[in-house]
Parts: sequence; C-alpha cells; structure tokens
Amino acid sequence: MEVIDIKVGKRVKTISGLQEPQGVLYVPASDRLYVANAKDGSIRIFDGSSYAPLKTLDFGDDADNLRYDSGRKRTYVGYGSGALGEIDDQGNKAGEIKLDAHPESFQLEKDNPLIYVNLPKLRKIAVLDREKRRSSPLGPSE
Repeated sequence: MEVIDIKVGKRVKTISGLQEPQGVLYVPASDRLYVANAKDGSIRIFDGSSYAPLKTLDFGDDADNLRYDSGRKRTYVGYGSGALGEIDDQGNKAGEIKLDAHPESFQLEKDNPLIYVNLPKLRKIAVLDREKRRSSPLGPSE
C-alpha cells in the first residue's frame, strides 16, 4: 500500500506485508490508520504519523469495508460470510453483528444508531441498530 502526500504529489511511505488490502481508514482523533485485508481477514492498525504497526486483529475471512463512528469512537468492519465487527478506540474487538451474507458495503447513519448494509447475494439492504447490535425494527429481521 502506498501513502501519498496529495499536496505535493509524492509518495511518503510504502506499507508492505499486507494481505490483499480492501478498506483503508484514517482516524484523525487517534492518529491511527486501519487497513482491512481480504486474504487473511485481518485488520492491521498503524500509527498515523510514523506508520509503525501497532496491532493486528483477526476477523477470520475477507475483511473488507471500514467505517468510523466519531460519536461512539468505534470502527466497523464488514467481513466473512456475514458480519460487521466493532473495534473500540483502543484497537480492541468490541463486538459484532451477525448477518445472513457477506456485506459488500455499509453506511452509518449520523444522527441515530442505524447502519445500512448492502447484502448483494441476498439482493437486500439490512438495517441494523449499532447500539443493540442487531437488526433494527425498520429493517428485515436477521
């Protein structure tokens, strides 16, 4: 993975050793860089200034999209045959929400706890409550 300074159009750093990186997320509040790796299902966490590796979390399979909830200070990752993982602001696994299929993309609602998850194999959008870690009454039951 290449880190580019877009102001000057120059490569700053090459981060090697990743396993098919899919999602990349920078969290300014903690100065952390998260990288989701599809091949080994890991989330690699790096220091945002030095790019030094800090932690690796194993999600088992096909770690994909990443999203950050600044209000709850939580990072979410879609992975495996159907789940969203939750990571706390210390870089620890904090929970998960099971799904009926692999999530290809998802979006966090800003003013409420809903998450909208694309499940293309099922041809549906799941609506989840991230506080209760389950389907929302607004969405289909899982």
